[in-house]
Amino acid sequence: MNKAIKTTAVTLLIISILLTFAACGTKEEPTEPITTKTNTTAEEKTTEEQTTEGAKIMTVTCKSTTSEGKLLTKCAATYANGQNLVPEITWDEVPNARAYAVYMLDESANNWLHMMAVTTNTTIKEGEAIQGQYIGPYPPSGNHSYVIYVLALETAPVSLPGNFNSTNPGIATLSQSLGTILAQASTTVTYANGDNNV
Repeated sequence: MNKAIKTTAVTLLIISILLTFAACGTKEEPTEPITTKTNTTAEEKTTEEQTTEGAKIMTVTCKSTTSEGKLLTKCAATYANGQNLVPEITWDEVPNARAYAVYMLDESANNWLHMMAVTTNTTIKEGEAIQGQYIGPYPPSGNHSYVIYVLALETAPVSLPGNFNSTNPGIATLSQSLGTILAQASTTVTYANGDNNV
């Protein structure tokens, strides 16, 4: 009888030990949180460098000037002894540009707008009929500076912003409604009251 009791007790002890080990085996181990790192690849760096290095650069030239950069009198307004001829302006072609907006502002007179035009060419010839408006300089006194801006546009504008033959905000404000500007450049010419530049 005692032997049977001892055998039963040993059996129960073994079963208890086995159940304890089984419980320990099913215990979940804690895991570290997964952190996703975003690395800039070599390819991305190259693209950024190409974007910076490949920035579109253009230059603008006005050919209707004297060697001193004075606008020819024939490009002045008719009531300033001129013929009101559009000056010859050239600039570099910009890839993917669908149109170019051309402005001439008298920065000596609160950005008085003398020219606003749009074209798909890279040259406006002297005296050319433009798609836009032009009135030559007619400074009431003194020497004035006229800045000619050319803006390369991703899409052709339906219309050009600006108050022609009147004061305007600067080119930065005027260009805000022109969409994506791929490149922009300018050149400055001068004209004074009483000039006779040939």
